[in-house]
Amino acid sequence: MGFYINQYQGFSGNAVDMAAVATQCAQFIQMPGDLDKINERLVRYYVTEGLVERPKRIGRDAEYGYLHLLQFLAGRFLVEVGFPMQKVAPYLSGLNEAQLESLVMNKTKPNMAELLVASFQNGGRPSRQEDSLNSPMPKVVAMQRIRTEAVDLQSFEARMIDPVQLSSASARDSMDKLQEQFSYLGDSIKAGLAELANASHLQANASQESMNKMQWELERMRKEMTLERERWCAQMDSERKEQRAVLEQQTQLNQELIKALIEAQSKGKQNG
Repeated sequence: MGFYINQYQGFSGNAVDMAAVATQCAQFIQMPGDLDKINERLVRYYVTEGLVERPKRIGRDAEYGYLHLLQFLAGRFLVEVGFPMQKVAPYLSGLNEAQLESLVMNKTKPNMAELLVASFQNGGRPSRQEDSLNSPMPKVVAMQRIRTEAVDLQSFEARMIDPVQLSSASARDSMDKLQEQFSYLGDSIKAGLAELANASHLQANASQESMNKMQWELERMRKEMTLERERWCAQMDSERKEQRAVLEQQTQLNQELIKALIEAQSKGKQNG
């Protein structure tokens, strides 16, 4: 009989209980990472960093449930396979119970576009510094976060269009898929900027200027990606033509060699 995470739907306990059950589940589903590192301190750390929602308080005790267990296991998996923790937290906050179950059981990895969109749409979980910050200008913090997402977007573009990682056989499909993801990401960021501008108490001109700058940057990056795709398509076509030319030359050379061999054999017979 196989293991199913939903058998723990009735789970309820403190951080020690949570760590014990999470260790058992991680072992059953063969989750990467050292199981000995899963303990109550790691559970509390994930709560602090926003990967796991804050537990209910019953007197002086903290009570964790099934949703906390799923968030912990999903967060543990994504962090162990190399995803940045500050991107994992907002991504997990947008997943419901069924989606978390699927991620944990199937070890589903999101792409970078999904992480960036989730980070922008959810605004990110508050870090330890933001959690204790009572800023009189929350929209300034939001605008700073948008600028951070723009830098992440450029980094995402630089990594994803690396031509060295593209094979000639799948280059067009990879570029098409990338453009689709990039367009979705750009539209999501523009929509979020529009919502922020409407809700912001900052000066209208400053908000509009930031929005125009972001839209201009997105358009520039789209054009660069289009040019890059065209360049690679042209290069692949050129390489195919060169390969055909080499094959034709090789075929011609083989025919000449066969002809010369037949002539030599014929002369040998005559001399004999």
